[in-house]
Amino acid sequence: VLGMTLEFGLCCVIIGYIVNQFISTNQWAESQLKMANEKITGEKNIIEKHAKEKTVLLQEIHHRVKNNLQVITSLLRMQSGNSVSDETKVHFEGAINRIMTMALIHQRMYEKDNLGEIALSEYLLSLVEDLKSSASPEFDIKFDIKTSIENVGMKSIVPLALIITELVTNSIKHAFDGNEKVPNIHINIDAIDNESSFFTLNYFDNGKWKTNKSTSFGFELIEMLTEQLEGTFELVKSDIGTNYLFSLKMIDQL
Repeated sequence: VLGMTLEFGLCCVIIGYIVNQFISTNQWAESQLKMANEKITGEKNIIEKHAKEKTVLLQEIHHRVKNNLQVITSLLRMQSGNSVSDETKVHFEGAINRIMTMALIHQRMYEKDNLGEIALSEYLLSLVEDLKSSASPEFDIKFDIKTSIENVGMKSIVPLALIITELVTNSIKHAFDGNEKVPNIHINIDAIDNESSFFTLNYFDNGKWKTNKSTSFGFELIEMLTEQLEGTFELVKSDIGTNYLFSLKMIDQL
């Protein structure tokens, strides 16, 4: 009986020791986990703070760039008003539209939390409205803008927007004067597929161009911007209007 009592007592001591070690180990592990979580939370807060500061800084940079571009636009408009030559005024107007296009990009960038991309459909709607307002055509133009691409990165949106600016500006200036049809401009942008970084831009106006602008600076600029987007384009003219067919690449993905 004494032996059994001693064995039982020894078992209780061993079990008690094991339980105590388990509790101590568990408490130590919980303590270490709490310390690790506090450290991670602290580091996360620092990272989030730095990220927020960086975002605010970038937004401020975009805002200031936009303001500077608007100042340049105003100066060009003042100088254009003092110009006697109609040809000089045309050149000023082209420069103003190009600068305005880039200013609008920076405006859209600082208005959004995601500074790496810009909402394409929203941007294009604002762009064509600004171009119409700047050109002040004597006739109303109907725009049909469609795109299956939601967002475009900064590297790609600048040349793409400048291409569209040249096309819309040229259509307003040269396509619809004396045109009996209701002026229409169609802009369709579509991704070729989910895996490819290439996309298509289909631009069409239903006007009859007064002059052949294939040798103009604007046409040369379109060629240069198309090369920048590693693409090609085809110009097709017919009785129903003028059609530009582009195959372009999102260079942000390089």
